[in-house]
Amino acid sequence: EFMEEYEKTAAPFIGIPRIEMNAPIVPVNALGDVGLELEIEGDNLPSGGKLARIVAKDSRAVWNAKTDGSLRGEALEYVLSTPCKVDEVADMVNNLYTSFKTNDTTLRLTNRCSTHVHINVGGYKINELTSVLALWMAFEEPLIAYHGTERVKNHFCLSNNDTHSLINAWRNYLEGQGRPNAEGLKYTALNILTLWRFGSFEFRVGRGEDTPEYVIVTGK
Repeated sequence: EFMEEYEKTAAPFIGIPRIEMNAPIVPVNALGDVGLELEIEGDNLPSGGKLARIVAKDSRAVWNAKTDGSLRGEALEYVLSTPCKVDEVADMVNNLYTSFKTNDTTLRLTNRCSTHVHINVGGYKINELTSVLALWMAFEEPLIAYHGTERVKNHFCLSNNDTHSLINAWRNYLEGQGRPNAEGLKYTALNILTLWRFGSFEFRVGRGEDTPEYVIVTGK
């Protein structure tokens, strides 16, 4: 009887256009938990075969050294070939920094250098992804400040307060205007465009660092 009376007065359920509420936005995948990208400027940066022996035990991720147009001078972006497991992050980062040491690398960590972390959100439903974004925006400013003054208002990791692009893009998506595609979103502190490309959210607030401990904490 209670449910019969409730159904008479309850507000109708309103879905989101073109989104199946009970289904993941992007499918569950068999990839690892964390992807890492370290953008570094310096001298004698290791690449190629000098990185080949650094292999994650279970995920078999390796470091790929790539060029990046946003960096200057001798510079490389170290990118995991596939996401690794959380408990593999420390070994992968420590071994990369050991490679810097054995290669007699000098790091020049300008405000262009950074640590980006991809979190696997494959299988998350719309309410779960929205909750992640709401929590991020609630704590975004202190989290950016934690990573250093060079990350505050940095053009490569702008906060939602700087641009309002993140909240506007997600609101438009929820209102049925299709998936976000604005190129400017790529340079926000939380890049959501990677959701449809990699099944991840990319957190871009980490700075470049000359010790592995900071990168490990950021990656986890």
